[in-house]
This record gives sequence, C-alpha cells and structure tokens, in this order.
Amino acid sequence: MPSLNQVARLFFYTATGTTGILATKGIIQRYMDDVQGNDRFSQHTRQQLHKHPITGMHAPFMPNPDQRRFFVQHFSDYSHLLPASLDALKKQQAIKTPVRIRSLATCPPISDYQVVDTLVVGGAPALLSAVPMVEKGQRLVYMHNSKSRPISANSAHHLEEDAPTEAPANYTPSHFFMNQFKRALSYQSYKSIEETGFCFWDSMDLIGWLNNPGELYTGIRVAIGSELAARSGFHKKQIRDQYIAEQCKWNEEFYEQLNKKLGGTLLAPESGSIIFARNEQEAAASHTLQADLQKTGRTLNHLSPQDMQACYGFVPPKDWQCFKKTHDRVLSPNFMKIVSEYIQRLGAEFKDAILCDVYVDGQATGGIAKYCTHDGQEHFIRFTQLILSPGNQPVLDFNDQRLYKLVAANGTSALAFVSTPESYRLPTIMVCGGTNHVVQLSRKPVIVQGQDGTSRNCYLMRLTAGATITPSVSKASTVKYDGKIAFALFTSAKQTLGPECDVEPIFVTGCNRQISENGQLTWMNPFPGIHIQYGAGGGGLTRAPDRACGPIGFDDEPSATSSHSAPGLGARS
Repeated sequence: MPSLNQVARLFFYTATGTTGILATKGIIQRYMDDVQGNDRFSQHTRQQLHKHPITGMHAPFMPNPDQRRFFVQHFSDYSHLLPASLDALKKQQAIKTPVRIRSLATCPPISDYQVVDTLVVGGAPALLSAVPMVEKGQRLVYMHNSKSRPISANSAHHLEEDAPTEAPANYTPSHFFMNQFKRALSYQSYKSIEETGFCFWDSMDLIGWLNNPGELYTGIRVAIGSELAARSGFHKKQIRDQYIAEQCKWNEEFYEQLNKKLGGTLLAPESGSIIFARNEQEAAASHTLQADLQKTGRTLNHLSPQDMQACYGFVPPKDWQCFKKTHDRVLSPNFMKIVSEYIQRLGAEFKDAILCDVYVDGQATGGIAKYCTHDGQEHFIRFTQLILSPGNQPVLDFNDQRLYKLVAANGTSALAFVSTPESYRLPTIMVCGGTNHVVQLSRKPVIVQGQDGTSRNCYLMRLTAGATITPSVSKASTVKYDGKIAFALFTSAKQTLGPECDVEPIFVTGCNRQISENGQLTWMNPFPGIHIQYGAGGGGLTRAPDRACGPIGFDDEPSATSSHSAPGLGARS
C-alpha cells in the first residue's frame, strides 16, 4: 500500500502535469509577450520576462547609484530595509539555522552558564511579547541574529486590527487551485496589465516545488488543514472569529499603550486606510467587508469624490469607489530597534547570536539553551521560559522532525519614491484594489523639484501585493517574486494617484510570509515553559504578542501539547 507521502507526490505531479498541458498555449504567449514602458523597472521586467518566460518568477530589482544616494541622504533611518547588494540579500535569505530540541540528559556538562527568567529569541512576535515581562521586572535576554533578514523587514507595517481581515481566510486551497487552472487557460499579457492594472494576485511557484520534492507532503498537509479550517461549521467559525476579534482589539490596545510610553514613535499619527474599489466586484467585496466589520464593532466608511478631494487633495479615476477603514494603523519600520532599546533601558540584555539547541526534560518547566556567537563561540543559558519566533527557520523535535508544518505565501514587497504635487495630502495607507497595499513609511516628505520647476513632496513608500505559494525553505531563490503581480502593483498605484504623481520603484523582492495548517498566526507549547510562534502573515505584526499566552508573561502555564489557536479548532502541534 503506498505511503501518504507517495500519494501526495502522485497527486502533485498529476496536478502539475495537467496544468503544464493546459498551459502550453500560455507558454507560447509568454515568449511573444513584452512590456511597453521604458522606465528602469519596465526594462528590468522586460529582461526578466524574456529570461524566465515559463516560471514568471523575477530576480530582485535593485536601486541604481543615484537612487541609493538619495535614499541615504534623506531616508537613512530606514537603511535596514534596503540591502547593501543583491548578493547580501541572497545570503540573508539563504541562512539555515534550525533550532533543535534535545533531551536534557544529552546536554553536555557545563560549569559556566547564565541564569534568566525568560529567554526571548527571534522576530517581532517574540520581541513584542517580551515587553510586559520586562516591565514586570523579569530577568530577560533578547536574542536576535543580525545577519538574518526578519520577515517583518519586508512587511507593509500595516496593522489591520479586525477579525474579517486577520481571521483564517475563507479563500480555500481548492479555490486557489481552480484559479491556477483559469490562469493557465487565460493568459494575461503584460500589455493588458499596463492598461488595466488587473492581474491574478495568487500564483504557484511550480519550479520551487519541483526543486524541493521533500516539501510536497508538508504542502499537502497545510492545504488540507487550511481547507478544513475554512470549511468548518458556522458555530466553529463564529467562535474562531470572536476569539480573533478579541485578540485584535487587545493587540490594538497593547500597541496604543506602548506607543504612548515611547513618545508616539511606534505608530504613525494618522489612522485609517483608504480602500479603492476599481470595479463592481471589488465594490461588492468592500460592502461585504463593511457588514462583517460592523459585527465586531469596526467601521468602514464610504467616501465620495468630494470627500477624497477635501481630505486628500485628489480623486481616483471615474467610476472607482473609495472606502475608509478607520482603525488601521502603520507601525514604524524601525519598531524592532525602538522596542529593543526600550526593553534594554528597563534592564533586558541583548545578544546578537544564533540559538542552536534547546535542552528540556519534558516535565519540569524551562531548560537550557545553547547559542553561538558570530565568532563561533558556544554559550549556555538556563531559563524558566523560552519565547521563540523563528520565522521560516524550522524547529526540530527529539527525532529531528519539524515541530509544525508551514508553506510560504511569497508576496511582492517593494520600496518606491512617490512624488506628489504639494496640494496632495497622501493617505498613510492605500489599498489600490485587490491586495495592492501602498503604505507611507516616511513621517514627513522630502521637498524636491519637479521637471516643471515646481516644488513636490517625495515620500518613501512600501508597496506589497500577492501570494505565490512556494515551499517554506531557506534558499537564495526565495528572493524572487511573481513578475506580473509586481507589475500590476505598480500600475495600480500609478492609476490610483493619477498622472500628476510619479511612482519610482527602487527595490522589489519576494517577501516570505508563512502559512500554517490553520491559516493563522499560532502559538504552541510543546513543553512546559516553551512558547513557539509560527505562521506569520504580514510579518506576524497585527496579532503579536498573543493574549492567550498571557499579557503579563505567560502566567497561566498550558499543558505540554496545547496550542493557542482559536478555541474549537483543536491543537495542532
């Protein structure tokens, strides 16, 4: 009888082969396709299109010397968002540092080790969880590997604190596969994207899966789990959405309070995001979102062209509709630095190091962690509790098996200079149809001179869109992005702002978001005192830290096999 892994491989190869047959016509059209524009990004897209006509996955777009100089001169506070070079970016993405959980009995004899209450390791969810613990006076060490690029570095820094947005999407994997068949049958040319700004926002990296056949079983597991979660009964969905709505409101309060303590440096002053509906379908989706938000006490207001002109100094194209989601906020791109410095002032210790092994006995709370500094030295810390947010780095159990299953929804993440007439009051957040998010990173614009000699406002903006389903692995190739999604993202942003504005791409790459089996950010507790966050759409920002794990430091110790997913969904550990 074939194993489950063999069945998964057979299913995948059959689906891939069928898609390949259906896509033959599309492949021919790809070879004949072209980009009309002559700006640097259009030239890059044209070159990548001809180089990768079948996969459609494009290499990162990097700034030229003039753009880099302008960036350093005016936006140096955000230098961590712009990699030094393409090679440096690939090295960051290819770092493989799995965390191995081992039996305490196998821990080597040590005579010198540090003792702390809490060891916090990894990205944004772990760091933010450390704040209330340090404020309580716990002895805490925060550890982060400076050579890696956290998922949050490519995020939109967009906090959407509402259940309809943050709950596991009703968009099911079966729907996704149907869309991929449609995409294969009805080829979208770059010419049509340049004209309309419309594109399939989801795709699959077939070459990525074929190059990582060992990840197929994980992909099938996550797809089945996500399908079941999306198709769960009404009562279970109601419980889940209520749980997430409460979590989002608690997180909103957490960020607001922390922002006050940090003198308003954590959040952008302006709240609310503007959603642009470009056709009847997107308008209907916005009205559905409006009704869903009302059920959880949230607001989505319709804005007339007169409202847009009065508030922001411009109106979108004719027949577009505009809505404002009033509670959305923008988290500072420097939040990791801001929060790290805050907890250090309160007594936390920072270590630039790599967590290697965690030794536990499975019964007693806590354990011993082995970490390595960048000079190759090994050190040990005894802790009572460990809070870990490893991104796409695996956590291995006693049998060297992954503790949880993930796939990557590799979106497009970009930085751009956006210059507007002085009469514009650019919204902090714009959703330019579909998944096209355009977020203002710079608090104040830089005054530049336009070609006509008039003064213009130049902003540093983050643009994100799409989801290309690919294995969750650490490889240099994961910096690639779906070329059409990126091209549609910039086209829709230009159409939204109008011909009076310039949108100048300076950096475009893939952003490695993570999807778990239940489709949401989840905390699990495999052993007493061990708290691991996995799944990180949007960098894991909106729902970090997790209220279920205890706002004052994980006070309620859960069982060794529990998982803080929504009640009624069951544990997946």
